[in-house]
Amino acid sequence: MKRLFLSTLLVFAPVVYAQQQAESGLDAERAGNYRTREERREAGLGTELTDWLTFSGLVEAESIREVSNFDVELSDHYDFSTDPSVQAAFDISIMDIFEAELILEYTEDSRDPIMDELIVAADVGDIGFSAGRFYAPFGLYYSHFVTGPLLEFAETRRDMFQVDYDLLDVVEFAVFAFDGETRKLGESKDDVGWGAAVDALLLDGRLNVGAGYISNLAESDEEFLREENNIYQKKVGAWNAYAVYEANSWDVSFEVLKALEQFREFDISEDRPESWNIEAAYFPNSSFEVAFRYERSKELIDAPEQQIGIAFTWRLPNRISMTAEYLKSDYKKGFVEEDDDIFLTKGNTIAIWFAFEF
Repeated sequence: MKRLFLSTLLVFAPVVYAQQQAESGLDAERAGNYRTREERREAGLGTELTDWLTFSGLVEAESIREVSNFDVELSDHYDFSTDPSVQAAFDISIMDIFEAELILEYTEDSRDPIMDELIVAADVGDIGFSAGRFYAPFGLYYSHFVTGPLLEFAETRRDMFQVDYDLLDVVEFAVFAFDGETRKLGESKDDVGWGAAVDALLLDGRLNVGAGYISNLAESDEEFLREENNIYQKKVGAWNAYAVYEANSWDVSFEVLKALEQFREFDISEDRPESWNIEAAYFPNSSFEVAFRYERSKELIDAPEQQIGIAFTWRLPNRISMTAEYLKSDYKKGFVEEDDDIFLTKGNTIAIWFAFEF
């Protein structure tokens, strides 16, 4: 009952607020959905509390219904979940040189706000320095869908230090190092991970291309070695590359991510994960879009081998957005085990998402 009440409140409160704002005669803003983690971080109105402090907020509510099919004569498995959350972001800017950003996130399962990211940054000419707890600049994870692409298995958030160099506002190079939570077998100290990335904006900013490397894939939020107490026999790095082209009424993106070596801790069928994702979106007007996805994975634990989907997004007045999506999944034979000798073969997922920026 508590879950249902909170989910209902988070979904309908923004709608009621929007109606009140419209009735008061205020100009309607249009909400934009975010396609990358950076866009999500910047979501919100950006209300200036002082000349150096800005506040932004984001309320989300997501409902997911999943239907799974198996390779034996069993009834289909249905799963329904809701996931409401609130994000609050504080941005401090001093003299266009020093900047600090704190992002707090509260979910129904958390008793206290969770510090999602804390970034302290400074710019000296074309060189930028960042320190704190944030996501490594490894992978773009560009998507119009509520459900992130399969290649998010490499997303990594750690205590990190980053240096970046901006070349003519066209190409940006970044190197980073982070305090790891895994360690090599036989050693007592945790690993120090590192990586590098390059990102370029070409064709007057319409084409975004990039690539990157990370030294230790086991440090990702996927926690591949959790059951091994985060102890690895051999460090496994990964690489990624992406390209996004944005036109006036459509865009298309492609991204690939792959482990460079095998995890010795896993079976040969799942020891070198990789995935790629391609999406295309069409925007007939400023308040509606339709997007298509096709993605594949290989040797990625518990993931489908192939997934296709369609998503519809509406940008409503007063900073409200809604997305409805459908995903169809196909699993490699005998790869994802649900129970003893019972394997997943297909899956169907329907997701509804609401967001309100303030």
